Amino acid sequence: MIPLGHLLDGLILFYNAYRTSKTPPITQSLSEFKRNLKSIYELLPAPCQIDYRKKKLKQREEDLKFLNSNIQNILLRKTKESISLAAEIYQSLLRLKGYHSTLFELGRVLGNNTDLAKYLFHEIAKNEEKVVILEIITCDKARDFLLLDQYPLVLGRDTSATENLFMVRDSLVSRPHCCLTREGSSILLEDMQSRNGTYVNGNMIREKALLKSGDKIRIGDSKIQIEIMNQEEIEGTFETKILAFSPAPSLSCQQVTLLTLAIALLFLLILAYITLPAN
Repeated sequence: MIPLGHLLDGLILFYNAYRTSKTPPITQSLSEFKRNLKSIYELLPAPCQIDYRKKKLKQREEDLKFLNSNIQNILLRKTKESISLAAEIYQSLLRLKGYHSTLFELGRVLGNNTDLAKYLFHEIAKNEEKVVILEIITCDKARDFLLLDQYPLVLGRDTSATENLFMVRDSLVSRPHCCLTREGSSILLEDMQSRNGTYVNGNMIREKALLKSGDKIRIGDSKIQIEIMNQEEIEGTFETKILAFSPAPSLSCQQVTLLTLAIALLFLLILAYITLPAN
């Protein structure tokens, strides 16, 4: 079953990231994208419309399963059309000179919504023999996704340092830190005289390093995994590979508060037991 609510939340965030863009290659796709999202909104019952506007439709996943089957089919069709439009926009952005610097916002959207990332990359891979995906886990345990399409690509902390730089939010990462290039079918990684070095599978690289699927890169306190996948692999093993590389889940503020209260209550009970006079 397609996680419709989660996908729609992600598609709205995707659209919002670029809705004010005046870049000719994507304005037409954005207009069609907007029409699709509006028609989806009009198909939803009122309670779902509220959560759709708040980008919290994921919590209505069960409600969406009980919609009229005809409405469900239209929603699925419109969602798939929107994913195709998102794929067109994403590929257009990648091909614009210097546009990598604005992709970090979208990278975080995809990192927070792995369902959208999976279906988006699956759509892009329809016309490609292989796609190269970077999964970046930053020092604050947040995830970014980036599809490698144009080379060279620089990874670093400051987007003004050079063109085609994807920002990694990590104070230990140098302004331009390392560079990915392509020679034939090979993908190479080179350190750019960073102050903390670039590591592949735990080893600091001194010269250009040849990368293969599954390699783990470390820059600063951030980890990067490279995956080279075809359409079938994205459909079949994307979640498995993501989960294997995911950071350990952290406790939410609410969970931390409850845990603190439970410990305090236990301490008070022990203290009361110790101080009670013996019978």
